[in-house]
Amino acid sequence: MKIKEYEINNTLTTFYNYQMILIHGPDQGLVIERYKILIGHINKKFNNSVNILDLQVYDIFNEPNIIYDNCVQTSLLSDKNIVKIRMANDKITHSVSEYLRLDNKKNGLLIVLSENLPPSSSLRRLAESSDSTACIACYQDDSSSIMITINELCKEYEMLIDDDAKHFIANKLGNDRGVTRQEIFKLSLYKNSKDSSISYTDVVNVIGDRTLITIDKLCDSLVLKKPNDVFDCLDLLIKDGINIITIIRSLLNHFLRILQIKIDKNPQVKIRNLRPPVHFKRLTIINQQVKKLEIKKIKNILNTINKLEVMCKTNYRFADVFLRQAILSISKKM
Repeated sequence: MKIKEYEINNTLTTFYNYQMILIHGPDQGLVIERYKILIGHINKKFNNSVNILDLQVYDIFNEPNIIYDNCVQTSLLSDKNIVKIRMANDKITHSVSEYLRLDNKKNGLLIVLSENLPPSSSLRRLAESSDSTACIACYQDDSSSIMITINELCKEYEMLIDDDAKHFIANKLGNDRGVTRQEIFKLSLYKNSKDSSISYTDVVNVIGDRTLITIDKLCDSLVLKKPNDVFDCLDLLIKDGINIITIIRSLLNHFLRILQIKIDKNPQVKIRNLRPPVHFKRLTIINQQVKKLEIKKIKNILNTINKLEVMCKTNYRFADVFLRQAILSISKKM
């Protein structure tokens, strides 16, 4: 059964209605988070009397009946048997199908975790085809859902964060739920040392400003045609583990800000009123870019970046290559 977004929480709570729950998607942080929520509900129902067997794809490939055998076996130490398969793919579809056919009494529970499975995936189709199976997708956040996630985590950790700081977090962290949670947790520890709400400056100090400075330099160098600096910055960001979607959105936000300044009746006032604010050391560079870029050219660049994000989300494996090609394309438009 294909689970809709608004049905996910209820599905994780009523896990006992299913033989198998598949959790997959490009946002692996969210995959892990939902798995932990699911296990929490299971432990609560069975008073922590749960036996979990961790399997890899090669375990099933070498022993096709291992799923069924471990789900239905009687245990003296636990009330519920769970088989968990990590990094699953279509190679296990036949074994999963056999388990579903044989274990019709729902003695055990099969939990399958995977990266993003396309609609053509046999494993995904199997999970979506029956009322006894649940397929939960974990897609990367868009700009609005990232902000919702940040607000939820701030509420969980009882924190107050300024709007400018939230926007900085959204732009920096991108769309991996696990990374976002980790950084918000760091802020919660910092919060304990101060009484007021957390500001933009606080966030930059806690999460780190090297990424911010590097992203700014990448954007500025791209417009000012400094290719060596562009790719040096890009290599540094990737080495630091910055999500490529985050880099793409930073480029998008940069050119959107340039466009906002360009179309405003009073550009200098607009620059001063931008949020998050432009660092005073970049004001001259930003003014150079505003003068250099025509509105039509900025819109063409924004269109290129939007297409780039779609391509990267569709096939993240080649996101690095797509990004570098797009940067070269944008550079030629300058």
